[in-house]
Amino acid sequence: MPIEDLKDLSWRLCEEGGLLLKFKERMNAILHNEEPDKVPFMTLDVLTGLGSFERELRNKGLGFYVWGTPTVTSEMPNVTVETRVEGDIKTEVYKTPIGSVRTREVIHSKILGVTSIMKEWMIKDEADYDVVVYMIDDTVFHENYAAYYQTERQFGDDGIVRGPGIDSSYGMGGAGHYLGLENWTIEQYVHPHEFGKLLKALDRRTERLFPLVADSPAELIGCGSTCEWYGPKQFEEYDLPFYEKYVPRLHARRKICIVHGHSLTLKCLKDLMPKTGLDAIDSFTPPPIGNLSLAEAIAAWGDKFKYLVNIPDQAVFTQGVKKTREYVIDLLRSGGSGNSIGLGVTESMWDLTTKFAPMFKRGMLTVANTINKCGAVCHSL
Repeated sequence: MPIEDLKDLSWRLCEEGGLLLKFKERMNAILHNEEPDKVPFMTLDVLTGLGSFERELRNKGLGFYVWGTPTVTSEMPNVTVETRVEGDIKTEVYKTPIGSVRTREVIHSKILGVTSIMKEWMIKDEADYDVVVYMIDDTVFHENYAAYYQTERQFGDDGIVRGPGIDSSYGMGGAGHYLGLENWTIEQYVHPHEFGKLLKALDRRTERLFPLVADSPAELIGCGSTCEWYGPKQFEEYDLPFYEKYVPRLHARRKICIVHGHSLTLKCLKDLMPKTGLDAIDSFTPPPIGNLSLAEAIAAWGDKFKYLVNIPDQAVFTQGVKKTREYVIDLLRSGGSGNSIGLGVTESMWDLTTKFAPMFKRGMLTVANTINKCGAVCHSL
């Protein structure tokens, strides 16, 4: 189709409110290297709420990127958990046959977008390692595929559901979950032997978890996240072997492997990401917040790789409609084959009950309108 005819078709579809494909079809097209009618527009299901605004956006093509649905449940048969709440402090004590550890967190957080703040992590000193390793080795997994099917039915053509998948043992999704950033930074150097035992226990747990992930009905599988806690040296030492081990096995099961790329320092991984074998990245956040542009990423990682881009709403939407429109058009013109990117807001910290709600709504509508007008043609311009 000539470019002028395509432009005219895109404008008429926007003006008439018509859509050639449903959101799920559009997302599946880019994930399977097919050409969508236009760039998918997405957000997390929790960001817009329900009601007239959400319906208006969906009528303009918005769909939901759903990633919180578990496909696996777990239990620790030989561990008991005691929970106590005093005011805003929740304390949990984990009791095992070889000892106990505890966590403490502030609930009812007053910080926007944060429901709780951890004050005390499980591992605080050398003695806690053996207890936590016992807990990890005691963990038993069970399939929970019914929850995935239920979510699929709930969202239908308006959502794409990502399976939670597996994570590297080294970073915040692994050892960091038990140590917190400060202790994680210190302990691997002060107690390297114990830290190494923790990593090995987490590796054993991942190997037990993997068959249930591979057998799950989810096609799109989360494979960890990029982490600002460490740089390319640690990524190459710890994360690359994880990807080299599991990504080919997931590909053999016809899974699409996606990394959660919310790190704002992705430029340091520019040369390493292609070595992972991953298929896609979500929550990729370009400048002015992240330090790697979409055009740079596509040039380095190729247009067969899929980029689900998080538009940094607070930095962009506050500049007004014109600047937001220009920002979206620049993203659409960043390169690629036309079936390699999706756009949306998946990392927002705005609360729609605050004074920022009108700005967020105006920005989201601007993104939707711009994609409807330009999302089918910018790759050809």
